[in-house]
Amino acid sequence: MEHVRQPAPNVVELEWSVSGVIDLSAVEENARRVGARVERKGSAATVIYEGKGRAAAYEFTQSRVKARIHLSEPVENLEKLAENQAKIIRDLYLKAAEAPEEPEAERQASEELTSFQKLVVDTARRIWEQEGVPPSARRLARELGYASPTPIYRRAGLSLQQIYQLAGIPS
Repeated sequence: MEHVRQPAPNVVELEWSVSGVIDLSAVEENARRVGARVERKGSAATVIYEGKGRAAAYEFTQSRVKARIHLSEPVENLEKLAENQAKIIRDLYLKAAEAPEEPEAERQASEELTSFQKLVVDTARRIWEQEGVPPSARRLARELGYASPTPIYRRAGLSLQQIYQLAGIPS
Protein backbone atom coordinates (compact mmCIF):
# COMPACT_ATOMS: atom_id res chain seq x y z
CA MET A 1 0.00 0.00 0.00
CA GLU A 2 1.66 3.22 -1.12
CA HIS A 3 -0.76 5.78 0.26
CA VAL A 4 -3.39 5.49 2.98
CA ARG A 5 -5.25 8.67 3.91
CA GLN A 6 -8.21 9.40 6.12
CA PRO A 7 -9.60 12.80 5.04
CA ALA A 8 -12.64 12.40 7.33
CA PRO A 9 -13.46 10.08 10.27
CA ASN A 10 -15.58 7.83 8.04
CA VAL A 11 -13.68 8.22 4.73
CA VAL A 12 -10.54 6.35 3.70
CA GLU A 13 -8.47 6.76 0.54
CA LEU A 14 -6.02 4.10 -0.61
CA GLU A 15 -3.62 4.09 -3.55
CA TRP A 16 -0.96 1.72 -4.83
CA SER A 17 0.64 0.51 -8.03
CA VAL A 18 0.61 -3.06 -9.28
CA SER A 19 3.37 -4.97 -10.97
CA GLY A 20 2.37 -5.73 -14.51
CA VAL A 21 -0.54 -4.30 -16.47
CA ILE A 22 -4.18 -4.33 -15.40
CA ASP A 23 -6.64 -5.56 -18.02
CA LEU A 24 -9.48 -3.08 -17.54
CA SER A 25 -11.94 -5.27 -19.45
CA ALA A 26 -11.32 -8.10 -16.99
CA VAL A 27 -11.82 -5.69 -14.08
CA GLU A 28 -15.09 -4.57 -15.65
CA GLU A 29 -16.25 -8.17 -16.07
CA ASN A 30 -15.29 -9.05 -12.48
CA ALA A 31 -17.14 -5.99 -11.16
CA ARG A 32 -20.32 -6.88 -13.01
CA ARG A 33 -20.06 -10.43 -11.70
CA VAL A 34 -20.21 -9.15 -8.09
CA GLY A 35 -23.00 -6.67 -8.82
CA ALA A 36 -20.99 -3.45 -8.87
CA ARG A 37 -21.49 -0.59 -11.31
CA VAL A 38 -18.66 0.28 -13.72
CA GLU A 39 -17.87 3.57 -15.46
CA ARG A 40 -15.19 3.73 -18.17
CA LYS A 41 -13.41 7.03 -18.74
CA GLY A 42 -10.59 6.86 -21.26
CA SER A 43 -7.84 4.64 -19.90
CA ALA A 44 -9.49 4.18 -16.49
CA ALA A 45 -12.31 2.06 -15.12
CA THR A 46 -14.12 3.11 -11.96
CA VAL A 47 -15.99 0.43 -10.03
CA ILE A 48 -18.72 1.79 -7.78
CA TYR A 49 -20.02 -0.45 -5.03
CA GLU A 50 -22.78 0.51 -2.64
CA GLY A 51 -23.48 -2.00 0.09
CA LYS A 52 -24.57 -2.31 3.66
CA GLY A 53 -22.88 0.45 5.65
CA ARG A 54 -20.39 1.45 2.95
CA ALA A 55 -19.96 2.95 -0.48
CA ALA A 56 -16.74 2.56 -2.39
CA ALA A 57 -15.28 3.86 -5.63
CA TYR A 58 -12.29 1.93 -6.96
CA GLU A 59 -10.45 3.53 -9.87
CA PHE A 60 -8.25 1.23 -11.95
CA THR A 61 -5.74 2.41 -14.54
CA GLN A 62 -3.28 0.14 -16.32
CA SER A 63 -0.81 0.22 -13.43
CA ARG A 64 -2.51 1.84 -10.41
CA VAL A 65 -5.45 1.33 -8.09
CA LYS A 66 -7.12 4.14 -6.15
CA ALA A 67 -9.93 3.54 -3.69
CA ARG A 68 -12.20 5.93 -1.81
CA ILE A 69 -14.40 4.27 0.80
CA HIS A 70 -17.22 5.99 2.69
CA LEU A 71 -18.39 4.16 5.81
CA SER A 72 -21.49 4.76 7.92
CA GLU A 73 -19.36 4.66 11.10
CA PRO A 74 -15.98 6.29 11.85
CA VAL A 75 -13.00 4.07 11.06
CA GLU A 76 -11.65 2.35 14.18
CA ASN A 77 -8.65 0.48 12.77
CA LEU A 78 -7.30 2.17 9.63
CA GLU A 79 -4.56 -0.40 9.01
CA LYS A 80 -6.97 -3.35 9.18
CA LEU A 81 -9.48 -1.61 6.91
CA ALA A 82 -6.72 -0.90 4.36
CA GLU A 83 -5.59 -4.55 4.41
CA ASN A 84 -9.17 -5.80 4.02
CA GLN A 85 -9.89 -3.42 1.14
CA ALA A 86 -6.66 -4.41 -0.63
CA LYS A 87 -7.64 -8.08 -0.27
CA ILE A 88 -11.15 -7.39 -1.61
CA ILE A 89 -9.72 -5.51 -4.58
CA ARG A 90 -7.19 -8.26 -5.34
CA ASP A 91 -9.62 -11.16 -4.88
CA LEU A 92 -12.71 -9.67 -6.53
CA TYR A 93 -11.67 -7.12 -9.11
CA LEU A 94 -8.06 -7.90 -10.05
CA LYS A 95 -8.54 -11.67 -10.29
CA ALA A 96 -7.24 -12.67 -13.74
CA ALA A 97 -6.89 -8.97 -14.63
CA GLU A 98 -3.17 -8.56 -13.91
CA ALA A 99 -0.88 -9.49 -16.78
CA PRO A 100 2.86 -9.54 -16.28
CA GLU A 101 4.74 -6.74 -18.03
CA GLU A 102 7.87 -8.69 -18.77
CA PRO A 103 8.22 -10.92 -21.83
CA GLU A 104 8.39 -14.69 -21.38
CA ALA A 105 12.19 -14.82 -21.81
CA GLU A 106 12.72 -12.32 -18.97
CA ARG A 107 10.29 -14.19 -16.72
CA GLN A 108 12.20 -17.43 -17.31
CA ALA A 109 15.47 -15.65 -16.53
CA SER A 110 14.04 -14.38 -13.25
CA GLU A 111 13.08 -17.94 -12.29
CA GLU A 112 16.75 -18.98 -12.64
CA LEU A 113 18.13 -16.47 -10.13
CA THR A 114 20.45 -17.49 -7.30
CA SER A 115 19.14 -17.15 -3.76
CA PHE A 116 21.22 -13.98 -3.24
CA GLN A 117 19.92 -12.45 -6.48
CA LYS A 118 16.35 -13.27 -5.38
CA LEU A 119 17.05 -11.62 -2.01
CA VAL A 120 18.32 -8.46 -3.72
CA VAL A 121 15.37 -8.34 -6.15
CA ASP A 122 12.79 -9.02 -3.42
CA THR A 123 14.34 -6.36 -1.17
CA ALA A 124 14.25 -3.80 -4.00
CA ARG A 125 10.58 -4.66 -4.71
CA ARG A 126 9.66 -4.39 -1.01
CA ILE A 127 11.35 -0.98 -0.64
CA TRP A 128 9.63 0.25 -3.80
CA GLU A 129 6.20 -0.96 -2.61
CA GLN A 130 6.67 0.62 0.83
CA GLU A 131 8.15 3.94 -0.25
CA GLY A 132 6.71 4.37 -3.74
CA VAL A 133 10.08 5.26 -5.30
CA PRO A 134 12.74 2.97 -6.77
CA PRO A 135 15.47 2.37 -4.17
CA SER A 136 18.89 3.85 -4.80
CA ALA A 137 21.84 1.47 -4.94
CA ARG A 138 23.04 2.77 -1.57
CA ARG A 139 19.57 2.37 0.03
CA LEU A 140 19.36 -1.19 -1.27
CA ALA A 141 22.87 -1.98 0.02
CA ARG A 142 22.14 -0.58 3.48
CA GLU A 143 18.88 -2.55 3.68
CA LEU A 144 20.91 -5.71 3.00
CA GLY A 145 23.56 -4.82 5.60
CA TYR A 146 26.30 -3.48 3.32
CA ALA A 147 27.96 -0.07 3.61
CA SER A 148 28.24 0.35 -0.16
CA PRO A 149 26.53 -1.22 -3.19
CA THR A 150 29.77 -2.60 -4.70
CA PRO A 151 29.59 -6.02 -2.94
CA ILE A 152 26.00 -6.44 -4.12
CA TYR A 153 26.91 -5.75 -7.74
CA ARG A 154 29.87 -8.16 -7.53
CA ARG A 155 28.07 -10.96 -5.70
CA ALA A 156 24.73 -10.70 -7.53
CA GLY A 157 26.24 -9.88 -10.91
CA LEU A 158 23.30 -7.57 -11.64
CA SER A 159 23.21 -3.87 -12.46
CA LEU A 160 20.72 -1.60 -10.71
CA GLN A 161 18.73 -1.42 -13.96
CA GLN A 162 18.54 -5.24 -14.10
CA ILE A 163 17.45 -5.37 -10.47
CA TYR A 164 14.66 -2.87 -11.21
CA GLN A 165 13.60 -4.86 -14.26
CA LEU A 166 13.50 -8.18 -12.38
CA ALA A 167 11.61 -6.55 -9.49
CA GLY A 168 9.04 -5.02 -11.85
CA ILE A 169 10.03 -1.48 -10.90
CA PRO A 170 9.56 1.11 -13.65
CA SER A 171 12.75 3.04 -14.28
